[in-house]
Amino acid sequence: MNTARVSLLLISVFAVPPATADLAAVDLDPAACQTWAYPVLHTNHGWEFSMNESVEVTHLGLLDVGSSTNHPPEFTPDGFKLAHPIGIFKLDGTLVTSGTLLPGTGGIVQGIFRYVSVPHAVLTPNVHYVVAYYTESYPYPDVDWAAFHMTTFQTHPAVNYINSRYNGAGGLALPTILEDPNGVVPHRFGPNFLFVPEPGSSLLLTVLVTTLSRRRKAGHPDAVRGRRAG
Repeated sequence: MNTARVSLLLISVFAVPPATADLAAVDLDPAACQTWAYPVLHTNHGWEFSMNESVEVTHLGLLDVGSSTNHPPEFTPDGFKLAHPIGIFKLDGTLVTSGTLLPGTGGIVQGIFRYVSVPHAVLTPNVHYVVAYYTESYPYPDVDWAAFHMTTFQTHPAVNYINSRYNGAGGLALPTILEDPNGVVPHRFGPNFLFVPEPGSSLLLTVLVTTLSRRRKAGHPDAVRGRRAG
């Protein structure tokens, strides 16, 4: 493949709107949750993780599975009843990035999560982070559901799940109590985040190759021009 062809293919990939490249940290199947619950008043809930690749966080999100009082939830995204501050912390309490999920149906929906754009932040390997949100959704019926016992879940290959955390506080803060000190039972999935690969990472190369492959199969005009170059 000559230089002209490579250049055209890379231009084609980077012309993709940014939202199409955003990847979710965790994917949940509602059927795998044994317990749906309303978080207790004035508490933070989240999960600890590390990264296998350097990535850039673009959005923070929270489960949006319906705000009716039916149990289990209806799994129909209909927005939030209350505002939920949300952020990513280092274990020393440093806030890496944050935002607020407002009441209603704003933001973007991907799967069973609703996300809000936040100041972009880079997450690197060999550092432990916690993504967490603050809730005032109790007492009933001012509720936004959380998954309190997932039997199975799937994190992106770039993300290592470590443990779930919680604590009581007067606002958004690093959850300090481990749900299971042995890291066996994955509880308290609510928050999530979207990210894009950092330039130069192997993950970025994977995204580029996948995007090119899809464009070739779809007969995308840019991909066609790339094949004809040289």
